Amino acid sequence: MAEIKRAYSYLRVSGKSQIDKSGFDRQEKSIKAFAKESKFIIDRDFREEGVTGTKGELDRPAFQEMVAANLANGINTVIIESLDRLAREYRIQEEILMYLARHGIDLI
Repeated sequence: MAEIKRAYSYLRVSGKSQIDKSGFDRQEKSIKAFAKESKFIIDRDFREEGVTGTKGELDRPAFQEMVAANLANGINTVIIESLDRLAREYRIQEEILMYLARHGIDLI
């Protein structure tokens, strides 16, 4: 029997006007399709609403909540739709990736 792999999903839209549009729906659909194919169960979605992709990990409330939840319950995998949903600038992506790695959290 295959081991159950648990993960969180992280979704982000940058503008307040995007919150009610299809950005979250598109990301969620993509992540769930990947999770199903890869035999992951998504325990919880973390949605960053209206936070620009140029903000670092400390300026993202949902991201901080997700990391705290990861550390509290041992789920060490986060699935995102694409790196631009993590951050728009390579420098910020790199900072966030290193932050996750320091906390033993894998990003897919």
